[in-house]
Amino acid sequence: MKIKYTISLICLLALIVLLVPVQSRAIDLFGSKQKTDPVDLLPEDLRGRWLSLLSQPDTSNIGGYLVEGKRVLYQLGKLVEVVGGEPPKPGDPSYPVYVGTLNKLVDLLDRIEMAAVISTTDDAQLEALRDSYFAEKDQLKEDIRADRRKMIELGKKRLNEHLTNPAYRQNPHKRAVIADLYFRLAELMLQEAEDEFYDQLDRKMELAKTDSDAAAALPEPVKDVSQVLEMYQHIIDEFPDTQFGVDALYNIALLRSESNDPLDKQTSNQYLETLVTHYPGNKYTLNALRRIGEYYFNPPVNEIEKAIEVFTRIARDYPNTPFYVEAIYHLGWSYYRISKIPTAVEYFAKTLDTDYAADGTKLEKTTVKDFSPDALRYLGICFSVNKQEWQNSGVDGLEAWLEDNPDRMRNYGADILITLGDIYTAGRGQYAEGVEVYEKFIEIFPLEPRAAVVQRKIVQVFLTEQIKDSARMVEEPIKFYDTYNPDSEWWAANDDPRVRNEVVPFLESYLDLIIDRFTTEGYNENNIAKLEKSVQYARQYLRFWPNGPNAYAIHSNLAWILYNKLNRPMEAMREYWQVAMSYTNKEDMEVACETVVLIAMDFARKEKEGLIYVSDQAEILPPEAAPEKPIGYTEPDTVVTDTAAAGGMSLTPDVKRTPLLNSEKLELSAFDLYDANFPEGKLREIILYTAGNFLYEHDWIVESRQYFEKLIAEFPKTKFFESAYTALLDGYFRMVDMEGVEDVAARIEAADVSDELKQAAYKRKAVAIFRNAAAMQQQDDHVGAADEFMRVALATPDWDEADRALFQAGQEYAKGEAFEKSNEAYLMLVERYPE
Repeated sequence: MKIKYTISLICLLALIVLLVPVQSRAIDLFGSKQKTDPVDLLPEDLRGRWLSLLSQPDTSNIGGYLVEGKRVLYQLGKLVEVVGGEPPKPGDPSYPVYVGTLNKLVDLLDRIEMAAVISTTDDAQLEALRDSYFAEKDQLKEDIRADRRKMIELGKKRLNEHLTNPAYRQNPHKRAVIADLYFRLAELMLQEAEDEFYDQLDRKMELAKTDSDAAAALPEPVKDVSQVLEMYQHIIDEFPDTQFGVDALYNIALLRSESNDPLDKQTSNQYLETLVTHYPGNKYTLNALRRIGEYYFNPPVNEIEKAIEVFTRIARDYPNTPFYVEAIYHLGWSYYRISKIPTAVEYFAKTLDTDYAADGTKLEKTTVKDFSPDALRYLGICFSVNKQEWQNSGVDGLEAWLEDNPDRMRNYGADILITLGDIYTAGRGQYAEGVEVYEKFIEIFPLEPRAAVVQRKIVQVFLTEQIKDSARMVEEPIKFYDTYNPDSEWWAANDDPRVRNEVVPFLESYLDLIIDRFTTEGYNENNIAKLEKSVQYARQYLRFWPNGPNAYAIHSNLAWILYNKLNRPMEAMREYWQVAMSYTNKEDMEVACETVVLIAMDFARKEKEGLIYVSDQAEILPPEAAPEKPIGYTEPDTVVTDTAAAGGMSLTPDVKRTPLLNSEKLELSAFDLYDANFPEGKLREIILYTAGNFLYEHDWIVESRQYFEKLIAEFPKTKFFESAYTALLDGYFRMVDMEGVEDVAARIEAADVSDELKQAAYKRKAVAIFRNAAAMQQQDDHVGAADEFMRVALATPDWDEADRALFQAGQEYAKGEAFEKSNEAYLMLVERYPE
């Protein structure tokens, strides 16, 4: 529901409340209640409207209004802060001002919403609306201030009437009324002083926009609270026995404390001490003690012994308040400042103790400010002082202290060790002491989630040569990796992905460093043991980070070492094989694949020469380990060739495939790897021919064809072009695939090849047709055979056996009783081949 009151209503309420005594309220800017977000002070409907507007996209037509709205909220927050931290209620002196401030926000929200709705309105209209709003706002502000001044004058008048009436001074009830009037006038005067202060500030800022020099010449705005202090002092001097006496004392102290004048701050402290001394147990005692303690603790006063007395009293008398922790933290600081280190340690530890239940469970914070991080740091500082200042300092002293306090060891022992180590290293450059502390942490908490991070601190000290030790520079990265890698006990104990992910980059980078160091030193020193270590760690890298940032380089180096330095070619070939298949850099992958091919070819050469034996498990063994016949070898079936009907030409394949050695199988697989992955590779032409020829020579004729066909199709200008065609032609012929022979022969005749090859294809074609005819002849398909014999003469008339083909055609037609065709065949024979 909108809250909107007219100025008249505000004035009426103000006149009423001036005459009605209410509960006094102090202006506690440092009080027990923390500052509240002004938005939370708004009624629910206004808060919703405001937050809704803030969530909308910022536009120029409402931006200025939003800024003004934030200023209104700031004023609202200051008002509530001044009157005690809670919104005024009806009957409170400041309630009309509170309502007026809300009204300003209501008007502003109306205008913002209107601006949003009419966003299409032209700029001139919007500017007019804006000017109208600000003019109305300024007028409302002046009206409120004018009414407040009237209330002040009316209040002074009523106060004077009461003061001049002796009966009022004698009557306890009337005395309370007079004190109440003083208090209400003080609140109104303070509001007036606040507004005047901001008016001065606004004038200076506006002037600075046009004349910065003139603005700089103006005096700095000062909040004049002299009349306010005078009102409160009257209460103290004349009505100390009323309920407003304590309020006035506390408010004077607060206002004095805001001054930058040391004398004002001293006066403020005196008022606070009067308050806690003469009015013990009042509602301001705790906050007054806190302010007194801060006054003595902070510069320039620095009266630490007095501060200790005050903070001790707070800790003793207010153990169940949020300010207990603040007090014991300040006690720790205070004792540290006067070099009573053991006592300081105890109070800093007590501060940390408040975070834990008896069983070690971490408790939720009950204070807005968290003192634990500072307490932990200063606890570490205490243990970092030199032995002359405190003999129990250092890592040994800290360890003994933790052992004497097992609950503290459990709750924050790890934290304090890390803190002390960081103080030594990052804070003071005492790296030896810092490393000693970090090592103690790892000794006590080896599986703690932060152990790896702490160990890394040690590694970095030696890698950056903060401590020059060449041996540990080498050892520490290895120790880190061996202790925290994915196979480690620590890794198994810490399955939180966040913990592991924090460590993984360090593991990867240190492992890369380890591998590089072993590789470099092993190569330079020809040290096989170091090269073996390099291989060991490289394999781990590739197992844990196959796609790591350094995986390709490590993998390539691993293969190179195995092949060139450790004489383990089979392992090297496997690694090169993986390199050729696993990465994205095609150029480097092709080099790896070329190496695979070369190694495989070398294996095949050596095994054929009887120098090695490659087992079925791809092991390189001495030649005497080879079985008498290769495993899996079977004698080929004996091929019976019927040559009679074909005129001495075989009608069945005469091929006996030679079993492949294991090394030859590897060689062929290497060829296939290159062919499949590098279609544009510079070796592909020779590899296709070599693979095809290799299989052809072993009579794996059918398997060889794919390589020859790819070579012919993709490399038409290859020097192996005619050799590939010859192998295809002869292969089909040897396999008695006459259809294939004819097909290849036809392609050769159409190709740009030598006459010699074309002549060979011509003859193969003739023989192929003749063989087809002979096959039909064996099956007693006389007419079919005759047709094929005729086709020999017609398709290849220049073949040496063409006349015999015509004669066979005549005979077969006759056997098939196709006498007319038989005669035609004989006539053609006589005509074409008269001899």
